[in-house]
Amino acid sequence: MEVRPSLLPEEMQAWQAYVEATRLLFDRLDDELHTESDMSLSDYSILGRLAETPDQTLRMSRLAELTISSRSRLSHAMDRLEKQGWVERKACPTDKRGSFAVLTEAGMTALESAAPRHAATLQRLVFQQLSSAQTAQMQAIARRITASLAANQD
Repeated sequence: MEVRPSLLPEEMQAWQAYVEATRLLFDRLDDELHTESDMSLSDYSILGRLAETPDQTLRMSRLAELTISSRSRLSHAMDRLEKQGWVERKACPTDKRGSFAVLTEAGMTALESAAPRHAATLQRLVFQQLSSAQTAQMQAIARRITASLAANQD
């Protein structure tokens, strides 16, 4: 595939529209989660990733990858979530430098309380605006970009 030194006008317009939409959407989702559930979108993502695992536990490094966070940023978020009583950190018995993030019962309760409102917000702000075909296109486009980025990590 040929790489050009600049974007075509339609590429620039598509890029700018994508950036504006995602920034506005993430800001709105964050605002609504703060208002309705006293958690940030980042907090919700961390709790959600932990809830998806069979034992609600992930190694901190893996949780950072899954939430697309630096380890430092995740550590600060974990401090905040621990104060809320929503997560715990546990030392890794086989690696002195490693640790695990564990979702607590209170964290699961907070997540389960926030999830229906968050889903309703996503329905209202995103999926009611799209047809089924557009939703499938959105998923296909996101997966293609993600696969390309994952394959080209340096």
